[in-house]
Formats: sequence, structure tokens, C-alpha cells
Amino acid sequence: MSIANHIVPGITPAPPLNGASAATGRPTILLVEDDSAMRRYLSVVLQRAGFAIVAAGDGMEAVELAMTHSIDAVVTDGMLPGLDGRELCRYLRQHPATSHVPTVLLSGLTTGIAETRGYVDTFIPKPAAAAEIVHSVKSLLHKAALAA
Repeated sequence: MSIANHIVPGITPAPPLNGASAATGRPTILLVEDDSAMRRYLSVVLQRAGFAIVAAGDGMEAVELAMTHSIDAVVTDGMLPGLDGRELCRYLRQHPATSHVPTVLLSGLTTGIAETRGYVDTFIPKPAAAAEIVHSVKSLLHKAALAA
């Protein structure tokens, strides 16, 4: 049994979407987390849930990856070096190429959350359960598919 299956039992794979990665047939998540251990953990959890992962260690790297990869959703930490998670979400929502991409913001800070309305689709306070993150991503992708 893998660590992701042990920690997050019962997570079913995400269904392929119209925007799914051509190489994998799975929705592609841009995962942004500066803590390398947490980034690896979330990558495993999201992959086990059926997602393809493009990972970045900071906000500027995430912008570059968002502009060069076809992504279906973003899961980002709020506190990042340079461009923080909130500013990343704002940028992605305002850019024509990524304005439709759902965003999940993970943060231990709860101040200023009201200001994220309009560019963050889901806020999840840390520490966050892996199943809650997966569920949020799946729900946002389902809503996006219905709206398309």
C-alpha cells in the first residue's frame, strides 16, 4: 500500500476533462508550494487521486509554468517567496489565458480572506486534510466542466 493510499483512503481518481493533459488523459493541476516535503506529499496525494501534476516552488515559477503548460486547476500555498499565493491567483484570474482556471488557496493565515473573493475559488485553512484538498479540486473541476 502506498503512503498516499494509507493517509488518504477512499480517494477515487478524477475523471478526465476536456482540458485534460493529452499525454495522460488526466486533469493537470499546477501545485505551488515552497516547502519541498509538503510539495512532494501533495503531489503524491493528487497523483493518487488521478491528477497530473506540474509543480512550482514559488509564485514566479508558477506564473511561468501556467503560461507554458495547459493546466486545469491551481492549488497554491498562500505564503510563498516573491509572488505570494494570493497575488498569484489574482494574476492568473486577470490573464486571458488562465482566467478560467479554478484556484484553491491553502493558508495558515485567515486575515484578508475576504479580499480574495473574485480570484480565489476555494480557501482552505492549514493544516488541511488531503481529502479536503482533493474534494475541493474535484468539485471545482466538475463546476468548470458544467460551465464549459
